[in-house]
Amino acid sequence: MSQDPAGLRPKRFPAPEFPPRQTRLFARTPPVIFTALAGLMSLPLVLREVLIATDLPVAAADMAAGLLLAFWLFCIFALAVRIVRRPSVIKDDFRVIVSRNGLFAATISGMIAGQLIRPLWPVSSFGLTLVALVAHLVLALVFFTLAWRRRRESGPHSWAWPDPGMQLIYAGPLVVVPALIGQSWTGAALVLSVICLVPAGLALLAGLIGLLREQTPAPLRPMLVLHLAPVALCASVALNFGQETLAAVLGLAALVMLFLIVAAAGWLGRAGFTPIWGCAIWPVVLVADSMAQGGATATSVAVLLAVSVFSAVVCWRIFRLWPKGKLADMTNTGEA
Repeated sequence: MSQDPAGLRPKRFPAPEFPPRQTRLFARTPPVIFTALAGLMSLPLVLREVLIATDLPVAAADMAAGLLLAFWLFCIFALAVRIVRRPSVIKDDFRVIVSRNGLFAATISGMIAGQLIRPLWPVSSFGLTLVALVAHLVLALVFFTLAWRRRRESGPHSWAWPDPGMQLIYAGPLVVVPALIGQSWTGAALVLSVICLVPAGLALLAGLIGLLREQTPAPLRPMLVLHLAPVALCASVALNFGQETLAAVLGLAALVMLFLIVAAAGWLGRAGFTPIWGCAIWPVVLVADSMAQGGATATSVAVLLAVSVFSAVVCWRIFRLWPKGKLADMTNTGEA
């Protein structure tokens, strides 16, 4: 009987486990849930501003905020359990675009949660906002450190700069600027704004160049909506610093960008529904927020109604995939 040539013998694999090993609870919590949740949690904030501007009761906004805070606590607990079991899973998440976006959206959702509890617990609100900001900055430091170490790795990978998801890293901290100004930390708010807006502006410019060169794959096109975030946030920040003219110009620019995005909806969604659509909620809510802060209540209500319907459909389709593990499979989520 002839023997297999040396080096050509098939590799031996272990027999499959029987019965199959059960995944531990929360071991595959997909971070991508936070890209949708961050936008969903921003809706009550804008709704509250609109209700106050129209002299209507804010009970509906407060009730929605309470429900979303409870759900956010559950999601944060699930993600924390996964990370505590195997901290190196963060490194695995950084390799996958949707998971990386989810991690930074989780810290942004913490900043938003701090704003949601401000009417009831101002001190706790500021504390939670700062904790989330520090977590965001530490996570960004870890990410860029790992990216620098891997800069010479050959072949396509998800560490490449730029991509629209980087706006979550750059523009995310701008969420805390109103809280810093409210605590009379104006200098810190100004420094943070400059540090965030410079790379966010460069990423926006790079995204425009990539768009003109048609470099964005169809499944990742919904992430282009994230370029709305720094423009809308910059409008709100300018208004907080008393620069009303600049805020009006930036708000108008954000609104024009939103119209262009709506006009290109067919092109953006050519690949069909994916969990990546969740990242499109938060930037649009920011546009509604900038309109509400600038006094354009009618425009804010129109955008708010449209994004509320959109977020309800997208979040329902995303979160119903979570319990059975389908969402983790779709987003290639590592197991802790």
